[in-house]
Amino acid sequence: MTYADAIEAVLLAHGYVAPLKVLYERVWDFKDRSTVIGKTPEFTIQALVQRNPRFTRVSNGVYALTAYLDQIAYAGIVEKTSASKPIAQLPPFDPAALADERKRVVAGIVRRQGQPAFRSLLLDAYQGTCAITGCRVEPVLEAAHIVPYLGPATNHVQNGLLLRADVHTLFDLQQVSIEPESFRIHVAKTLRQSAYGAFHRQPLHLPTRSGNQPHPAALRAHFSRCRF
Repeated sequence: MTYADAIEAVLLAHGYVAPLKVLYERVWDFKDRSTVIGKTPEFTIQALVQRNPRFTRVSNGVYALTAYLDQIAYAGIVEKTSASKPIAQLPPFDPAALADERKRVVAGIVRRQGQPAFRSLLLDAYQGTCAITGCRVEPVLEAAHIVPYLGPATNHVQNGLLLRADVHTLFDLQQVSIEPESFRIHVAKTLRQSAYGAFHRQPLHLPTRSGNQPHPAALRAHFSRCRF
């Protein structure tokens, strides 16, 4: 068996995607170590996955089988999730009932599962408007999770905010949050002298349909982690 064949076998065994560390460790399940000649196995494996069209880099140090990319959501296994259902059919969102459904793949890949559908839900619910800044430039608007991603159930419109990219980063860093009772924006003291300070204590731009508005329990979970 060639190195390329052994690498493909490892990727097939790991759901079509795996980091280099796994490839280094598992390739010997399919290839005889005694046949190695010349350069180190690690060098050979890395060179192969970088140059062989059978493999595609999907994240830093993570590779997938090219032939299966249509079955992979940017290296996360595609699933039918609640995010693909019309808003009217979504069940009530209960943050306390969520279980960690994350797959055992690189975290950056996992977070992309369902993201396009989740963003579409939020673009529709917020009518293409950033919930904090009011920005309506669609290419810079992102789907932000209020309760961090724990699996498909967290891709729910009531666990999301449509945010401009820079504000999304600040929200994830707990430098911006939403007071759950009043739906008013809170900005960290260190940012109040910046342009972001203008949003402090301002009302959130809410979806007109109450069923699309952020869940107070989800907002409370985020707000409680912030030190303002």
